[in-house]
Amino acid sequence: MEVLELFNENHQFSTNSLFLVSFDCILQIIKEFATFSDLNANPRTIWDSFRPEDGVSLKNVCLLQICRIGVLIYDWFDIPWLKNYYNFGFDHFNMSWKKAGISGLVDCLLGNAGPFASGDWILPDLTIQGTIKLNSQLRTFPDTYYFSYATKRTRKVRGITVPSGILGIHPLLFVRVLQMSQWTYPPNAPLPYKGYRDEDWHDNDGAMNTISMTHPRLPIEHPSHFVENDSDCQPLEPGIWYYKYVEGDHIQFIINRERAGVQFDLIYDSIFERCRKHVFRKKLPTVPNESLLDVLSFAIVICKDAKGLGHGHKCNGCDLFIGLMIAIWATYQHLVELVVSYLVHFLCEFYYFGLAFAGEISHALEEFPHFLRPNISNVGTGDETIPKGQRESKVDNDLPTIVWVHGFLGFGPFDKRRLGSLSNFAGAENEDQRVLVPYLGSLPSVYDRARELFYYLKGGQVDYGEEHSKTCGHSQFGRIYERGHYPDWDEEHPIHFVGHSGGAQVVRVLQQMLADKAFKGYGNTSENWVLSITSLSGTLNGTTRTYIDGMEPGDGRSLKPICMLQLFRIAVIIYDWLDIWMLKKRYNFGLDHFDLSWRKKGILGIWKCLIGKEGPFCSGDWILPDLTIQGCIRLNKHIRTFPKTYYMSYATKRTWKLMGFTIHSSMVKITPLLFLRVLQMAQWCYPSHLTPPYKGYRDGDWQENDGAVNTISMTHPRFPIEHPNCFLQNDSSLIKPGIWYYKVVEGDHIPFIVNHKRAKPPFDEQAYT
Repeated sequence: MEVLELFNENHQFSTNSLFLVSFDCILQIIKEFATFSDLNANPRTIWDSFRPEDGVSLKNVCLLQICRIGVLIYDWFDIPWLKNYYNFGFDHFNMSWKKAGISGLVDCLLGNAGPFASGDWILPDLTIQGTIKLNSQLRTFPDTYYFSYATKRTRKVRGITVPSGILGIHPLLFVRVLQMSQWTYPPNAPLPYKGYRDEDWHDNDGAMNTISMTHPRLPIEHPSHFVENDSDCQPLEPGIWYYKYVEGDHIQFIINRERAGVQFDLIYDSIFERCRKHVFRKKLPTVPNESLLDVLSFAIVICKDAKGLGHGHKCNGCDLFIGLMIAIWATYQHLVELVVSYLVHFLCEFYYFGLAFAGEISHALEEFPHFLRPNISNVGTGDETIPKGQRESKVDNDLPTIVWVHGFLGFGPFDKRRLGSLSNFAGAENEDQRVLVPYLGSLPSVYDRARELFYYLKGGQVDYGEEHSKTCGHSQFGRIYERGHYPDWDEEHPIHFVGHSGGAQVVRVLQQMLADKAFKGYGNTSENWVLSITSLSGTLNGTTRTYIDGMEPGDGRSLKPICMLQLFRIAVIIYDWLDIWMLKKRYNFGLDHFDLSWRKKGILGIWKCLIGKEGPFCSGDWILPDLTIQGCIRLNKHIRTFPKTYYMSYATKRTWKLMGFTIHSSMVKITPLLFLRVLQMAQWCYPSHLTPPYKGYRDGDWQENDGAVNTISMTHPRFPIEHPNCFLQNDSSLIKPGIWYYKVVEGDHIPFIVNHKRAKPPFDEQAYT
């Protein structure tokens, strides 16, 4: 209509004018879909005849087929004066008659070539499926301000969504609003996302659904804030979508604002004024608790934002000096914390290993006189060479075997070698012949440790899988267990598993592997080989301790450039490269399948490992990436809670609330290491400039901890989907399989496991019940 009005005013009607008018309908269709904000897609595209199954292909007979033919002919004719008036933007497809010819036009019309054949045009991106694909790659950035105005022309009448007005609305828009408000998703087509409901998409403005205009919602909802009036935007914060609902049509207020509603017109005029008022920061940004390089780069940010800079302000030497001073002070604090944390860790580890060494010497001195004479009581019966799981069958075949699995930096009696008098599970392996405590290495990934645990019990050479080994850059085969410690293990002889810390995830991954029949040569495995899983301070959902020690919160895989874990990484690489058998006999990190020894790597090999080009820390195939929040979410996506297995979890904590702050619950009889670690975790916050690891993340939920793992993470699998669970009131409660029963107790993460005499009685009684 605007084209006709334009030519009426100039009183110029020619054949050219009539030819232009003939394409006006096509132009209006294309314009409507490309004008306003479509953040979460639009069922209008399906109404105008996209197939809802894939959101890419067109139906055989539909309105968009007519549009497609018209556009192809329009671009094929390639009339210069006509394309000066309007160009669809497909010149890069070379559809002109000069290049495509008659055969090219036929191919395009038949759907064998061109943008409509490849799906490389706008409407497939505006379907729900197309927008979900786009949104999965898009972020809401922490330093950008976001505004959204969502329009609608509908209202509810007795539960039915109908157009909100008949007067003052174009007949085309009235029909389109009515169509969209009554449309339902085809029942025979798969839903575009989990939780889809037709009624959520009924409100619309004739071209877009109102739910789609507010903020990005699918597949992950971005931070957002509903605005009722302008005061709700003060103070305005970046990285959040501020949105408002207004009554208006999709096209008219853009093409002809005089016909738009006054309400929207005023809001439209205030957009730029609001940006000028509130977008500029009013205060210095806070220093992030990130790596040293992040802190140093803050000088540039502060130079731009110091003193509440207004429009047109330029950074001067004074601002730069202030920014540099703040960055240097933050760097100094970061280094002091790093040094103090490293010293405390080093002294405490030296204390524990010193106790172990002293205990070993004491034990050797006690046994020394017996070496001089035969000891009749120690004459072997032949059982010493038989794994404990097999010897158990001579004692009692009715009681199942119990397997204890250690976590990060844990240890166990491997070939009767241990750290002096220390025992990872308080000597449980010596109290009952049915108890097995395997040593699986302290640093291999959860996947690698689960594979090794299987062969430890059944026997044979550890097979990590060909594809996994190639991806992670290590040998496919590992340690050889000539005789399994429990070769009778099957569905008729199930096992109780007890996992501490990261060991709980190892057991869960192993059960999933059994259910998936993931072990070559063992086609009869099933989840029922596991009778029960008990988690002791288990890292079921990740721990923020990993970020404090040096894992990047952004991805949960890489290390910060300067952190305590970088020192640890270098030490481990050198330790394994030197390959001193006396040291590795006492403690082995379990990375032998990476072939880090100097005999195989040489000088060039250790250099590549140190600079991060090779090895487990390069590929991410070690345990700490699996214990970040993101890592546990990746694991939990593929792990089920099975209906015939019993699940129990004991969550520990060493914190309590005081005037709204989370602090350590005790300072008496606790090592300085644990006190420092509990305090660090209680005060740590997720960096505000990063996307949270999951929807609904709150720092307050993760403050309670036991010095190594957050209490919220120990109770039961929560993310990305919460598993069935029940808080255990007392030990007399009747338990059922397929449900995680959990209890929260007061205790530290390490001492009650390494030496249960120093642990609090409540946990000791429950752990061994």
